[in-house]
Amino acid sequence: AARGLITMGDGRYQASVGIGSARIDARIVRELSVAVDHLMVLTSMKRRAAESEFDEPGARLRDAVLGALEEHGVTMEALGLSFKVQISKRYWVATLLHTPMVRDLDEFVKALRLLAPYQGDVGRKGRDLIARLGPEAMDDEWRSFKARYVDVCAEGGQSRGHVAERLRQMEETNRKHRALQLERWNQQRMAVEEQLQRYWCRQERRQERRCRKAMEMEDR
Repeated sequence: AARGLITMGDGRYQASVGIGSARIDARIVRELSVAVDHLMVLTSMKRRAAESEFDEPGARLRDAVLGALEEHGVTMEALGLSFKVQISKRYWVATLLHTPMVRDLDEFVKALRLLAPYQGDVGRKGRDLIARLGPEAMDDEWRSFKARYVDVCAEGGQSRGHVAERLRQMEETNRKHRALQLERWNQQRMAVEEQLQRYWCRQERRQERRCRKAMEMEDR
C-alpha cells in the first residue's frame, strides 16, 4: 500500500496524513481509486504546510488545508475530513497522546494552538530534557500540559474525569522509566562535576608551580 493509505481488514481504505503534530484522516471508502484521490489532496496539504509562510502552527495548517481543497476543487465534507492532535510526552507516559477526532477545522486549529507550546521534544531522551529544563521546570510544564490536554479533550466530547484518570494511570505506569532517566541524569551531572573538579585541581597545581618558580627567580 502507498504511504498514507490504510487498508482496513474488511477491504476498505482510508487516506491519512501526519503534518507535524496534526493528523488528518479522510473518510473510509470501499473504492481504492477514491482513497487514492483523497490521498492526493492530503499530500497536497502536507506539501503546502511545509512551504507555508506562516510560522504559527494553527495558521499554517489552516492555510494548507484550505489551499489544498481549493486547488483540487473539493470540500471537507466531500472528503469526510477529521482532525486530531498527536503529542509526544514519553518521559511521562509510554505512548503517544491523542486528542479526540473532530470534523470542525476551527475547533482543531484551536486545539493545535493550545498544545503546540508543549510539543517539540520528539526524539529527545528524558535525561537530555532534564539537563535542559531541570526537574522542577519539567514538573511544572507537565502539570500545565495536563490541564490544557484535559481541557482540549473535554471540549472534544470526552469526560474530563476519565481523561484525567487515564493520564494519572499512564503516568504511574511509567514511573520506573522516569526514575531511570533521573538516575542517569544524576550520574551524568556528577561525572561532569567530577571532571570540572579535576580540571580546577590541575589548574590550581599549575598555578602553585608558577608561583614557586617566580619566587625562586626572585631569590636568585
